[in-house]
Amino acid sequence: MEVLKRRVFSLWPPFHRQSHTAFFTTKPHSTISSIQNLCSVTEKGGISASRGEHPRTQRLFYIPSFKIYGGVTGLYDYGPPGCAVKANVLAFWRQHFVLEENMLEVDCPCVTPEIVLKASGHVDKFTDLMVKGEKTGTCYRADHLLKDFCKDKLEKEPNLSAEKAAELKHVLAVLDNLSMEELSAKIKEYGITAPDTKNTLSDPYPFNLMFQTSIGPSGSSRISPRQGLLRVREFTLAEIEHFVDPEDKAHPKFSEVSKPSRFRQHLANEMAHYAADCWDAEIESSYGWIECVGIADRSAYDLHAHADKSGVPLVAYEKFPEPREVEKLVIAPVKKELGLAFKGNQKMVVEALEAMGEKEAMEMKTTLEAMGEAELHVCTLDKVVTIKNNMVAISKEKKKEHQRVFTPSVIEPSFGIGRIIYCLYEHSFYTRPSKDGDEQLNVFRFPPLVAPIKCAVFPLVQNQQYEEIAKQISKSLTAFGISYKIDITGMHPFGRIFSCMSVFYVRNTSATEKFS
Repeated sequence: MEVLKRRVFSLWPPFHRQSHTAFFTTKPHSTISSIQNLCSVTEKGGISASRGEHPRTQRLFYIPSFKIYGGVTGLYDYGPPGCAVKANVLAFWRQHFVLEENMLEVDCPCVTPEIVLKASGHVDKFTDLMVKGEKTGTCYRADHLLKDFCKDKLEKEPNLSAEKAAELKHVLAVLDNLSMEELSAKIKEYGITAPDTKNTLSDPYPFNLMFQTSIGPSGSSRISPRQGLLRVREFTLAEIEHFVDPEDKAHPKFSEVSKPSRFRQHLANEMAHYAADCWDAEIESSYGWIECVGIADRSAYDLHAHADKSGVPLVAYEKFPEPREVEKLVIAPVKKELGLAFKGNQKMVVEALEAMGEKEAMEMKTTLEAMGEAELHVCTLDKVVTIKNNMVAISKEKKKEHQRVFTPSVIEPSFGIGRIIYCLYEHSFYTRPSKDGDEQLNVFRFPPLVAPIKCAVFPLVQNQQYEEIAKQISKSLTAFGISYKIDITGMHPFGRIFSCMSVFYVRNTSATEKFS
């Protein structure tokens, strides 16, 4: 999983630009008698789920990896136009967040030491229930198979009884709360089999999502590949880490992005162990509303966990305009007395005393003054020890503070670049009749910002002077980093330049004309 990491103190503004449009057209193979045999078009002009991948694979936007060997489910190669679209999406992502929003970009390795993942909880808590095809050994997420079964029944069987439909809807609602035994019982009750081979499945078993890897991009061990670029084994994430004040997580630009997209809040049983809240930004497609950005409020879970494990404070500082007088709790362990009493365990007892909250510390102070001693539970020793009044001094003092020290909360939007690109393909696709009206053309109408090729350069007639001007123009475009196609054959009248994915056309009709 290739990850683009960001560290910032803000949320993102809207993803939109208004400009000209880039067109990319492709003709069906001659063996296709009708566009409906190739694909079906939704009322909104998108690519429907029932349609083949042909318009995108014919021009090599993306194709199955290792295609001559039959391909591998969930792995895709981006062809030249697909690479250009992806590069343009990522370039705009960087321009928007890094430049316009003044965010700070970092480049981190994919491989992570186990101690880091242990501290974050991923090793112990990132576990899914899997099943295997008993003959092939192919693994599937058990909850995904059950969810797909229920959705297919509800969508494709209009004659379902009201009772059965209510049952399936209830299963979908409680799916994330089902235990391993309940999940197994439902799979057997509904006769769910392996989707590819229809073979019987094993009982569900826990599978940890973290796995050892060599250096380089990696992927997800829990994906059941299907639906093209929407569910793949290896993918690109563009992530942002917003470090925010836990007392004020609002962002002034949220209203600008809340309208064009749909946001869905996760239920408590859907959220990861680190999340205090979680939302999905979704884009409508022929597969329904697709999660393209996951936004997790990780609170201070990560920073506290890693600070505790590493011993390095991970805090932020807010300077006050004027010093503030505050009452602070002061816990002063008397290390000499603690050393005599606890010997080699002195350090752990000191840490336990210093870690006390205000309520616990003041209760100990009251007990020490009344009884001369108090009990303290030391987690690292896993036992209760007796603290005497000569071993610690607890008080409250008024101090002037010039700054506030706090552990930030982390808001983490994670952008699925492949899913965004897939939705871009769908929303850019439509069909139109050819000029002669004898066939239907498949057209991708891209915003110029992400169009694979920005410009086409061609003389209307074949002429040496025009060719030289066209070459000069192409050199200028190259110097400015503008992708283009050049055609100096003079064989294509202006109206027939239709398949070069370009936004702007440059015509040189006179050797004396100047172009910019």
